[in-house]
Amino acid sequence: TLFLPQGKNLEARKRWIAYGARPKGAIVIDEGAKNALVKGGKSLLSVGIAAVKGTFSKNEAVSIVDTHMREIARGKVNFSAKELEEKSGIRLKKEVIHRDNLVLF
Repeated sequence: TLFLPQGKNLEARKRWIAYGARPKGAIVIDEGAKNALVKGGKSLLSVGIAAVKGTFSKNEAVSIVDTHMREIARGKVNFSAKELEEKSGIRLKKEVIHRDNLVLF
């Protein structure tokens, strides 16, 4: 059986985020944020967050899910769940997950 490569390789950090780290929680994003991530290759900003699920700390891996709870990505967060909940609806200067720390599925 011949297995052909499935496109470009993930760098080590992204491979760890996608397959090595167990997500500690989830961030539910709205449709606008989903389009920015999937079609635009952008970072996740606070304004696109609809809800925060679970408990996680800064720099931990989390699932990024759409409003139907389908996992579309995983990433390493720049804020804890508590910080995101406290600042809900506020535009933060720093991105919640930088695109370099984000892996789409």
